[in-house]
Amino acid sequence: MQLQLDSDNNVIGYADIGTISDGVDYEGDIPDDFYSNFKNYKLEDGNLV
Repeated sequence: MQLQLDSDNNVIGYADIGTISDGVDYEGDIPDDFYSNFKNYKLEDGNLV
């Protein structure tokens, strides 16, 4: 998965397949509600919180 982050590491987009502009690779655990609420998540220390 690739995550698109803003300057504060908030998630503003993601791609399950392929790549996304300025995407960051993420291979950690994906929270159950991530897909419906991804804009409520932030990348901290390599984890979605």
